[in-house]
Amino acid sequence: MLLSKMGNQPPTKATLSGLVTRIWRYPYRANGQEMEVLIMLRHHRHKGEKIIYVDGQIVHHSIDRIDSGGIVSFEILQGKVPCELTVVDYPGLTSYSLVIRGRPWACDTEQADGGEGGRQPVGLSGNLSIESVTVASVALLPLDTEKGGDDREKRKTREDKLEDEVEEEEEETLLQSSSRGVVRSGGKAKVGAFYTLKTRWAATEGTGAEEGEQGANGRAGPKEKEHRFRFRDFDKLDVKIRSYFWGHHLASSLPRLPPKYLKALTAHTSPSFLEERRAALDAYMQRLQNFPYVQRNPDWQAFVLGEPGLR
Repeated sequence: MLLSKMGNQPPTKATLSGLVTRIWRYPYRANGQEMEVLIMLRHHRHKGEKIIYVDGQIVHHSIDRIDSGGIVSFEILQGKVPCELTVVDYPGLTSYSLVIRGRPWACDTEQADGGEGGRQPVGLSGNLSIESVTVASVALLPLDTEKGGDDREKRKTREDKLEDEVEEEEEETLLQSSSRGVVRSGGKAKVGAFYTLKTRWAATEGTGAEEGEQGANGRAGPKEKEHRFRFRDFDKLDVKIRSYFWGHHLASSLPRLPPKYLKALTAHTSPSFLEERRAALDAYMQRLQNFPYVQRNPDWQAFVLGEPGLR
């Protein structure tokens, strides 16, 4: 599929990053069940990095800043099925094509169903239905309450640390409000806004309901998960989702992430600002959930279920 740059669209972090994501699915039958292999390409165009995943495992990783494309050969299903992925990347012209067993294969956003297939509530295992997502609440909490604590701090990349510095510039530090538990003797406690995302999902037939969670019909009933996210987490999700639609006619219709505001112009810790941003994030997530193809996107699924995503 030939793609062109959309010069008439306002730039976003996704377009500036040069990230493009393509996903292909290869169906097969095993043990009497319909299954599929998920093939994902992450192409960081600005730095010439290409990463190919097969069911979440990296099978190819290369970086070449002057590389304009090329053909990558790999195999799926334990070497039984040969694949060739061709990348062409020139200024103003980019294409991605996958050939499996000598046949051209359409990626997710090239399906001929006009997007209706992409609306199907298929989860990470193919047996999960995401019923609803809600940004239910927001709270100012000490920054050391983030997942992972000290371990997370050690694992931070240079990009994460730079984002932390930006957020610390944008967000106020508090010395009062003991009811929020942010007072520390001898100085200020750095706090951040944490948004609670509630996801309601159900297991469909064939999942194998966990013991004690089956409904009267023997299938797992609806479940809910809650996870805390910073605004930057939604920002990273937005970049990945937009990369999935890079060059696609639906890209211009994607919902816009709520904007960032300078600390000098906006009180980032005021209740009115936090509630306004929470409501805007909730509306953003609601629109994304109902957008064509998004429910089949593994980045979306990992985010709403609180599972580790692919980089």
